[in-house]
Amino acid sequence: MVRSALVRSAITRSVFQSQFPARLLQWLSISLLGFLMVACGGGGSGGDGDSSNTSNPAVNVDPVVSTLSTEELSKAASDNLTRGLDSNLDGILALDDSSLSLLGSSDGSDSTVFPETPSQPVAESQVAEDSTRLINKTLGLFENDNAVVTRSENRVTIDPDEVSLCSDAALVDDDLSESDLDDFQRCLQLLADLTVQIDATSEDSGTVAYLFQNTVFVTFGYGPSTDSFELNLGGLKLISDANDALDPDSFGEASTPDSMQGALRLTSVVNNDSEGAEAGSLALDVTQDIAIADSQNSIDIALGTGNLFSISADAATESGVLEFNAGAARLRGEVDEDLLSINLEGFTGRAEITAGGDQLIVSNLGIGNGPIFMTINDVEFLRATMETFGFEVGESSEEIVLNGNLNLALILDNSGLLNNGTDEVMSLMLDVAAPAGTGFFNRDDGSVEVTRGGPFSFSYTSTEGNSNASQSVFVEAGQCFSEIEDSDDIAVTVCQ
Repeated sequence: MVRSALVRSAITRSVFQSQFPARLLQWLSISLLGFLMVACGGGGSGGDGDSSNTSNPAVNVDPVVSTLSTEELSKAASDNLTRGLDSNLDGILALDDSSLSLLGSSDGSDSTVFPETPSQPVAESQVAEDSTRLINKTLGLFENDNAVVTRSENRVTIDPDEVSLCSDAALVDDDLSESDLDDFQRCLQLLADLTVQIDATSEDSGTVAYLFQNTVFVTFGYGPSTDSFELNLGGLKLISDANDALDPDSFGEASTPDSMQGALRLTSVVNNDSEGAEAGSLALDVTQDIAIADSQNSIDIALGTGNLFSISADAATESGVLEFNAGAARLRGEVDEDLLSINLEGFTGRAEITAGGDQLIVSNLGIGNGPIFMTINDVEFLRATMETFGFEVGESSEEIVLNGNLNLALILDNSGLLNNGTDEVMSLMLDVAAPAGTGFFNRDDGSVEVTRGGPFSFSYTSTEGNSNASQSVFVEAGQCFSEIEDSDDIAVTVCQ
């Protein structure tokens, strides 16, 4: 059974690093898991993490919204954020202890990552009750709270009661220690800058945005068939800086990045939830260019807008699609006192299962409009280019047929990195090509047959110290090729 440590994620700990706010986000994160996993909900998410969320969407707003009371709009938002919790809590809490091995010790009690792990499993009903109550408090729906709620057209703005939140039974122990009281005061100061905005577009759809210092850090979308959750790194950075100002030692020897910008959005769509005919999709997108800089750890990350992945499936037709269309990416970081940089212009691809699950079609597989290249201390040592291509695989024939030209070129050269001649020169030039329509079949003897089209060509030139090697081969239709034992070379034969 998963302890509450599972949902007190590393992100939560790094954002607040104090007992009360971390526990608050713990319960909100449980609700988020249920919200994202449930087969209903909706709306896109909005909000600019680098500026105030001052827009008041008035486009495509159902006229019925104006007839609903503020409490009705808030209650609809709350119901949609929490409705998935009960039906999905079993799945969240049923993960066995081995699932925690990636996060800490096998029993989930790692004192470094999760220092406040209780010894007893979380009671499902209590988790659901506490999560619903805390969400209602942030939305100004809890009885006797002093939340301030205002409304302008389809927007409801809530200034939650921070005293009520920070003293909630789910977040505090029965007996407050002196350190607990210090955390409580920090919680009050942090949550004083928390506001929540509900933008209703219909009776049962809209967005809920959580803002810190008038900047969005997370937005939920809800509606009849689509759920979304958008995390804004700029807003999280604001929270981190504010917490650090209140408690400079909260992160210990660790540090937060110097800057964080950008946003990620997770969207799920349910087209059909009937048993045996389930259909829907899940997508993760970079909605604002991501840029993270951490000078202390020599890390620099940049990722352009694009679709990191999208998955859709239809049980009735036994079909599904996996697709990605990622933007340009750059990663720089220190490795063994050297500065490693990886640069990619993009990454695209589409894999589709059709014909009752009997055929796989891969298309648009490529690396954007430029090469992948890697440098060490700003000296390039690897470069690769690849023409966008695809292939098809039929279950009955097990033959792979290219539906686009395959052209791959790789250059590896460490000559610019040698240290006073003490290291060996290593270089490799590799080219692989085959035209569209070329077919390949894996034979029982371990060789690969070119069944149609062609030719398939493979060539390389390599240097390692004083040793040199090279080979060029062309494989025509009807020929087979295989790797020569104890060699990097390829043998071409007539298929038997």
